[in-house]
Amino acid sequence: MAKGDDALARKKNKSNRKKMNRKNDSAAVSSRIAAIIAAKKRRQTGKRSMCQGMCFSLPTPEDPFNEKLGKVSIVKEKKKKKKKVKSRDALSVNKSSLKKPSRDGDEKKTEKMRMIHGPRKLVMLCLTEIESSFHNLEKPLFTSTWGNEFWKSFHSGKDVVETSVTSSSLEQIAWIVSTATDAISMREKYEESLPLSSSLFLLYLVPSQSKASEVRSVCKALKRLGVHAVSLHNGAEIDHQISGLKSLEPEFIVSTPERLLEIVALKGVDISGVSLLVIDELGSLCASGYLDAVKSIKQAITSEHRSVVFNDSASCTPAVLSLLGRF
Repeated sequence: MAKGDDALARKKNKSNRKKMNRKNDSAAVSSRIAAIIAAKKRRQTGKRSMCQGMCFSLPTPEDPFNEKLGKVSIVKEKKKKKKKVKSRDALSVNKSSLKKPSRDGDEKKTEKMRMIHGPRKLVMLCLTEIESSFHNLEKPLFTSTWGNEFWKSFHSGKDVVETSVTSSSLEQIAWIVSTATDAISMREKYEESLPLSSSLFLLYLVPSQSKASEVRSVCKALKRLGVHAVSLHNGAEIDHQISGLKSLEPEFIVSTPERLLEIVALKGVDISGVSLLVIDELGSLCASGYLDAVKSIKQAITSEHRSVVFNDSASCTPAVLSLLGRF
């Protein structure tokens, strides 16, 4: 390569280096301009740093050099944040120190609310279903004074002895089975810890097959609501009744005392977990010699339960006293 060509190459390289330097300088200038624009935008939106606040604020006699500008507000904000954190900690401590209400307290509160507001909607729905099945009623079932008094006694944990009539009426049966249906619903909702080995809730003892059919006809109206009732008496084969009990698992059983004891002896049904025991026509049961059978059934119920006795015979008063220790 000639000498003149070397000189031209060096000159060209020098010019290229100058161009690269100029590009770097322009990039630096662009960065500065971008910073200025960003600062201007922050000033317009009110988001300025401490030094920018000093530049655009006038001095005061107390702070002629703007040394305290912005510092006080920042300190105050920090203090406020600390206070908020402390309040949150205190709140968390208070929440952790609170005790959850006991289950017994909730149940007592529920019972009080029931007593204040009267029978629930489910009771009224059951009574309506029964009314639709019986068209010859003289008055609506929900207006029954006896029914409302029974409902209050049941939820206050008291036993009931009815001495004004010999046998239960359709109105009384309707209120008993409707209250029992409502109690089953409440137990499933609030007492989930109870064992589900026995689904039997109501045991209705009657002296005859005809009375058992009458009671079951009232319970049959509640089948649409998921409540099943079984009638046990001497008019049917015992094996058939036992197989029906095992397959259906009823909530209500209407039975004569002697047939029930036979099925219990054969382990066809478990009555230990009954919650409501109704003894209808106790005078007839005593006259027929079934008082000992009724006592055996009462002793077989080991769970806490309520009892309802229909008896207008003064001669059976000792029997009532022996069945119900509180009377």
